[in-house]
Amino acid sequence: MINKVLVVDDHKVVRYMINQYLNKVKVCNSIFVASNLKEAKEIIQTENPEIILLDINLGDENGIDLVRSVQYGNQTGRFIILSMLTDECLVKEAFRLGASGYVSKYASFFELQFAVETVSRGNKYISTDIKMNVIPV
Repeated sequence: MINKVLVVDDHKVVRYMINQYLNKVKVCNSIFVASNLKEAKEIIQTENPEIILLDINLGDENGIDLVRSVQYGNQTGRFIILSMLTDECLVKEAFRLGASGYVSKYASFFELQFAVETVSRGNKYISTDIKMNVIPV
């Protein structure tokens, strides 16, 4: 079982629903939530979550900046981008910067759970709806 997960999204209802679902299916022991980069960095530094579910659009902030800054630190958390933005260039950039997963906000909760479990085992994950656009068939 995963010990700690951090959910970073500027929408309260999104944070709440993901928190409720992950608690219900018992994917992890502890779930932390943050609405902006400052809160997220504080939680990453103090709690060192294994999985960080991260939206790209955080109001005036860009979640990719967190991936970039944390990957150059000593943190060991794996990032899963959770976004409505599924542009091929953005997805590839997220992986290039060190993200371990990319899940569309159109995905089901079950797919999100599968992504978290997959990434926690050290594997990469990309949503099926994004994969069709990014990986040539």
